[in-house]
Amino acid sequence: MQKILTQLRSGNSLSVADAKLAIETILNGQATPAQTGAFLMGLSQRGETVDEIVAGAEVLRQRA
Repeated sequence: MQKILTQLRSGNSLSVADAKLAIETILNGQATPAQTGAFLMGLSQRGETVDEIVAGAEVLRQRA
């Protein structure tokens, strides 16, 4: 999760694989509340990419 948060802090977009990993980590309860907040804030401040949104939707669909 730290690598992903560092990428977001740098203003970089996440790959589909990294976005899926982050969402799965959060949903599995493996991310701390601070990490979850930092992830969501990082996406919000930079603006979500289509790939990041699609990755999140795919993870959520798999769990539905």
